[in-house]
Amino acid sequence: MWTKIKIAVGVLGLLGLAGVAGAAFLYGSGGFVVIAPADASVRTTVDGKEVGTVAPGTHQKFSLAQGAHAVTLAASTGRSSSYQLKVDNGMFDRTLPVGAQCFAVFDVASYWYQKKKVLDKLGGEANQGITVKSRHADSAPFDTPSSVYYSTDELPKSIKQGVRTNLLLEVPCQLAKGSDQELIGVADL
Repeated sequence: MWTKIKIAVGVLGLLGLAGVAGAAFLYGSGGFVVIAPADASVRTTVDGKEVGTVAPGTHQKFSLAQGAHAVTLAASTGRSSSYQLKVDNGMFDRTLPVGAQCFAVFDVASYWYQKKKVLDKLGGEANQGITVKSRHADSAPFDTPSSVYYSTDELPKSIKQGVRTNLLLEVPCQLAKGSDQELIGVADL
């Protein structure tokens, strides 16, 4: 009897979680991320209304209700970009470049949490254990990776074994199409 009650409570709990997740997907807000260049702030406008300014060298996430939106990014250096976004579910999450910005996603878990400590002690090669997961060299919007950090300052002090740790960093566009080693070298990790 108690086993059946426990199973029923467990099933109801799972159905409740699935309902919440489904509602967030179907009816929730999406968003976008702006990563300001190190030398410029970025004024962000959605549907003609200013929604914020991203300070130089930082990032900010903005929420968007479902539907069509016009987003304009204007850097203090004069660079600008305009995007027409259609948010069709609560999982919508894009990174929007400002002008000719390029990015790379680096998996730094092996380096940052294991090899870095050993290499620092031994004076070994600094970029061993870093891998390039993806590149975004066309200055086009892209899906923001899940569980991503935007600077080494944001990385957690420790991680569970087997967990990947990804950094999304702006990189020079001329190197974004180069070799992984060139890209890792310029990332200054």
